[in-house]
Amino acid sequence: MRLNWDAAPGAVRKYMITYKPEEGELKEVEVNGDVTTLQLTSLLSQTEYDVAVTPMYDEGPGAPMLGTAITDVVPAPKNLQFSEVTQTSFRATWDHGAPDVALYRISWTKKGENNFKN
Repeated sequence: MRLNWDAAPGAVRKYMITYKPEEGELKEVEVNGDVTTLQLTSLLSQTEYDVAVTPMYDEGPGAPMLGTAITDVVPAPKNLQFSEVTQTSFRATWDHGAPDVALYRISWTKKGENNFKN
């Protein structure tokens, strides 16, 4: 998720960015006062995040800029390959679509049929 915000007025020393998934722990990132964009990584897919960007001045914190955003669906696996193909078995390998995938459901059937096996 890429955050972009308008610079706060005055001499901002730094920005404190906090973000929290609907069910999870609050995380915090600090950037210099001249920065107005930040890429958040290692987020959960299909999850709503509450985000706050707070300017920090010598006198203390300013008013936070608040927002919410929902991350996208996990991309499909990539680079699907088959090997060790015999009459009764095969090996399939692929690259993960995203780092937070917990499991994959694998289904197969004969060509032209619809009775899938898992």
